[in-house]
Amino acid sequence: MIRHLSMHQCSEITNGTSSEGEEIIPRIIIPDQDPVNPVPHLETPSQGMMFDKMANLAYSSHVKEKPASKERMSKMRNSSSVDDSVALEKTLEPIFVPDHQRYVCGFNDCGHLTINENMLKYHVQTLHKNAVFSCPHCNLLDEEEPMSMETFRGHLKMHGPQLFKCGHCTYFHWHQQDIDYHLKVKHPNRPPWRILIRDPTDAEVKRLQNTNQNTEKSGSSWNCSLCKQVAYTAADMQAHVESNHGVKSQYKCSLCPVRCNIRSEFERHFATKHPNQDVQVLTMFYK
Repeated sequence: MIRHLSMHQCSEITNGTSSEGEEIIPRIIIPDQDPVNPVPHLETPSQGMMFDKMANLAYSSHVKEKPASKERMSKMRNSSSVDDSVALEKTLEPIFVPDHQRYVCGFNDCGHLTINENMLKYHVQTLHKNAVFSCPHCNLLDEEEPMSMETFRGHLKMHGPQLFKCGHCTYFHWHQQDIDYHLKVKHPNRPPWRILIRDPTDAEVKRLQNTNQNTEKSGSSWNCSLCKQVAYTAADMQAHVESNHGVKSQYKCSLCPVRCNIRSEFERHFATKHPNQDVQVLTMFYK
């Protein structure tokens, strides 16, 4: 409007002046800056609901943001603590390990992999009966306490296809009844809140378990001829027979102590050392 009225300046227009030479429309002084609308408010702020809280949009873009209030800072700290709590719970959660990778000996640097829980039981009872163990699959290895043999074997089930969690704390267990008992004893005044972390019917669990089944169907496992030990690599089986049976080669002559890892070498050996005997070779482990 001010710019429009400036078009009506009539200092130099003769028909726009009176007989005494006075201007009919006074000269308009145009300001250099645009006006800034004040923040709307009521005369009685105590009764105001909306207008006294409106932001001055025309002015706010030229004013630095005010420091966060104590209430806002408190909310931010609480939000950060919630994120840290969720991250901690995720770290403490026992990860899923497929059957063919789960049963690993947790004694020091043994790391011996077995095919199932029974084979692991035989292994630890034979070589580490009175030892203490730590879980090779948990993330917080430095903070966990050493476990006895029975506790260690039970703990490995936490890395199985089924896992529950207490909704009020970071207690995990693979058995539903143990979670219910924990809720009854530790949180008697709270509603029972059981969280299912994973289930055998989960797509990812099935996919990882099917990988194990496909490996078994392909016949890629190695079997020890001196015991019931099973391994998935020749190196693991070689380490087993050497540490448990004192055998360093896969094949052995049935008539003398000669051993070798190459089966075809025994034909020459029998032709030289046992010319009148049939070739008979003992296999320490096989696929």
